[in-house]
Amino acid sequence: MKKIAVSVVKKDDKFLLVRRRQKEGNLHWQFPSGGVEENEPDDSASIRETYEETGVVCKPIMKFGERNHPDFPVQLHYWLNEYVTGDAYLKDDDELDAVQWCTSAEVLQLITSNLYDKIGEYLRKN
Repeated sequence: MKKIAVSVVKKDDKFLLVRRRQKEGNLHWQFPSGGVEENEPDDSASIRETYEETGVVCKPIMKFGERNHPDFPVQLHYWLNEYVTGDAYLKDDDELDAVQWCTSAEVLQLITSNLYDKIGEYLRKN
C-alpha cells in the first residue's frame, strides 16, 4: 500500500493549508502531503512535501499517528511540524491552486474530507 506523509505545519496560532486544483471526492483543502519515497522516513517526507508544495521549511514536533485512508487505498502518516522559515507560496501549481495560513477554526471549516480524529482534537484545543 502506498504511504502518504501529511504535514500539519503550525506557525504561531495558524496552520498551513493547500487547495487542490481538482477535488478528489470531498478532498479540496488539505494539509501539505505527498508520497513517501522508498527508504524515506515519513517525518522526512512530510518536511520535503511541505517545502516542495509551499516553499516553507519546517521541522517535526510529533507524530499524530497513522491510518488507512477511508476513501483511497493509501496509508496516511500524520506529523505535527513546526514552522522554521520561508514565505508560503504556491510552489507546486500542477496539483494545487492556493496556499493559506489558517486559524484552527478555519481549518475545521475548510477541510471537508474525513479529518483524522487526533488532528481534529488537537485543532479544537489550539
